[in-house]
Amino acid sequence: MNPILQEVTLGNFLQTNSVVHKIDPRLKLGSVFVYTILICMFRGIYALLLTFVALLAVYKGAKIPLKALWKNLKVIVPIITIAAMVNIFLIPGSVVFEIWFLKVTKEGLIFTLMMFFRASCLVSGTALLTFTTSPGSLVDALEYFARPVRMFGGSPNEIAMAISIAIRFVPTLFTELGKIIAAQKSRVAPFDSPKLRERLRAYLPVIVPLFHITSKRAEDLACAMESRCYAGNNKRTKFRILRFGTLDFVALVLMLVCAVGTFWVDRWRLYS
Repeated sequence: MNPILQEVTLGNFLQTNSVVHKIDPRLKLGSVFVYTILICMFRGIYALLLTFVALLAVYKGAKIPLKALWKNLKVIVPIITIAAMVNIFLIPGSVVFEIWFLKVTKEGLIFTLMMFFRASCLVSGTALLTFTTSPGSLVDALEYFARPVRMFGGSPNEIAMAISIAIRFVPTLFTELGKIIAAQKSRVAPFDSPKLRERLRAYLPVIVPLFHITSKRAEDLACAMESRCYAGNNKRTKFRILRFGTLDFVALVLMLVCAVGTFWVDRWRLYS
């Protein structure tokens, strides 16, 4: 399998007996949503760095190996590198040093670091949610937040189920893509050719079987759900009722403290 494809773990659920796994899924989903907004609002590198350190601490508490986090971050490294090369030279400001006619500015370096930590926090937070939340619990949390669609005649359960299936299909699709590429390589497909044009042409035969496999898996899933008499209506009952406990309230307080603290650090460093 392609080494890059093997590194994708986003969408996988890692079962460990940790405190983070026991937190109400609604709180975890809401926390990810709040922190996503905050990360996009931060205008200083110190708040982003503090947020990333806090995420590492949560990973440690969830007993999720940092290797799993690094696998997700490695996927975005090429994108960040390309964007960094552009921003470092194009953002005006105080010149640090020059490379021929290209000028590297202090503002460009700071913006690049902010972009790296912002992307790392977004990927890490999303991965942490899927690592510590089972598919069933994630559906319950999504359905809880999608309840307002009932006013427009929609079904929260159907929306939650569709989003959950889409997230869980990410590692499956990458696994199938890796198998297709391995099969094409056995037929001497030029994936490792030094010429970019030949490499791009080699990926064209991968698209058709990938779409076919995706459609087949979607059809199998639909048949399995129909055979179990699944109906995504608003009258469905639940075997497990979500209720906030002491652990959830403690986690909520810690989340609010971290959110207010990082927001204060961002504004303090910005205006000090």
